[in-house]
Amino acid sequence: MKRFLAGILVLIMLCMAGITASSEVIIPMTWEEAQSMYVTSSDHVLYIQEGRFIIKAVYADTGRLYMVERGTTMDGIYSYTRSFYDEAGNVVETTSGSEEIQPLMQTTLVRDYSGSVIGVRCTIGTEGYMVAYGMVFRLVNYNDTWYQYPCESFDSVPEPYRTAMLNVYPYIDPYPPIGPVVKAGWEQVGKQWKYKMADGTYARERWLQVDGKWYYFESNGIMKANAWQGDYYLTGDGSMAVSTWIGPYYVDASGKWVPEMSRWYQENGRWKYGTLKSCWKQIDGKWYYFDANGYMVTNTTIDGYRIGPDGVWIP
Repeated sequence: MKRFLAGILVLIMLCMAGITASSEVIIPMTWEEAQSMYVTSSDHVLYIQEGRFIIKAVYADTGRLYMVERGTTMDGIYSYTRSFYDEAGNVVETTSGSEEIQPLMQTTLVRDYSGSVIGVRCTIGTEGYMVAYGMVFRLVNYNDTWYQYPCESFDSVPEPYRTAMLNVYPYIDPYPPIGPVVKAGWEQVGKQWKYKMADGTYARERWLQVDGKWYYFESNGIMKANAWQGDYYLTGDGSMAVSTWIGPYYVDASGKWVPEMSRWYQENGRWKYGTLKSCWKQIDGKWYYFDANGYMVTNTTIDGYRIGPDGVWIP
């Protein structure tokens, strides 16, 4: 019975996928399956009419009808009604139900332009996995277009894809796949660092999140450090600074500089406030003056106003 129903569902899936099927398909039953259907021997004929499915089961020896199934599909669900007949042709039992139609698994070899096998591909519906040239990819179909995303290794491929791929192409594991295995990760170049992607290339002119932290890589692939990249600051280990002060500048939780936030800080033993230069500034109700280099001035007169040793204007 299970094999019979599986055969029906496969044919239904073929029709839903737009694959042409003949109007009559013989589905044989075993002795045990036939007994469970109140018969001793039988063949099944599947008729496909206007998107609806009619399965007629007859005795193999006499051709007498013993069961008719009428089914429809909607939103991936196959709903059916089955009527069973006695020897006189009368309906003796009627059952109905529904079953979820499982997407078909498709496993194929991957070949290069010369026809040589370079790996294997396995998909179920709109998802799957592929191994080619020693690299592993997760596959996703969106709007009839397949997209591939690198995986670290074949160990990340889940069941049932893993077993299906090995059954078709056993050279994946435990043997090394064709071509070198590329593992994403950091590479040190002298005192600097690069990051190799899963496809074998290096990150260049882009931001990249690694282990929850953001990094920026120059056009030569070198990780940027101790420097600003736009409104974001990269620390000594290359990771983007967040929620902290960088000298006079403050970066928020997203890492972006917040221009309106300033603070006092010392440089060369003298005080500065934010990025102020050549101007007066009232801070906490007191007036201060900052010279062309941004330093707070003390013990002097600016624009006729006297400034004390603490940098505050003396009225």
